[in-house]
Amino acid sequence: MGEFISHIKKPELIAKRREQIISAAMDLFRKQGYYATTMRQICTASKVNRGSFYDYFSNKEDILVHIFKTKMYSSGDFKKTFAERHISGPRDLRPFIRHILNVSWNRNGDVIKLLFRETIALDSEFLRMVLNVESAYTKWLADNFRRGLKLPAVTKELEMAANSMAFFCSFVPLRGWNMRDLDKTELLDFITDMLMARLKILKSEFRKKQKQPSLESKHGNT
Repeated sequence: MGEFISHIKKPELIAKRREQIISAAMDLFRKQGYYATTMRQICTASKVNRGSFYDYFSNKEDILVHIFKTKMYSSGDFKKTFAERHISGPRDLRPFIRHILNVSWNRNGDVIKLLFRETIALDSEFLRMVLNVESAYTKWLADNFRRGLKLPAVTKELEMAANSMAFFCSFVPLRGWNMRDLDKTELLDFITDMLMARLKILKSEFRKKQKQPSLESKHGNT
């Protein structure tokens, strides 16, 4: 999806109309699916006539990609999406993980369900755009883990931890139907503790590797 150019000059009007269209489209996609939803239905539900629609989106796929990019990740600005938390050291890691899981399960739950259910509807170009945002998000998570653990670089293990975290972000939205009897706060703490336990192991392993060269050189000198 390229940068869409609207003929309307007022940014606030563009933002308002886009939100109307997105809100209506999301509701229709959830109720009847992406394929079954027509442009006419979206225009009717959003109270935007067909001729004006193209001042805001180029087509139906454009709406779907826009939902993923803006509703979940603020167009790739992950710091803005999760502005409430910032990592500068180890003590920030647990609240950072817990906050992102909480936001994903509650604020972004509907979009996550839509993402997993409807990305098959996208052609290869649009699908690649969505997956690129997901990939960038995972890299951002890995780099935050690196900063939290005070490591010099993102390792393969941190990439695996970040991908696991991204998966757990979709855990409740996709499996909430089987968790009605579970306390969500307890589940949030449980998964956060699991991720933290693995990150602490990675930190410990890194410290051991740092000590090995000095021990080897010590033995070499004796």
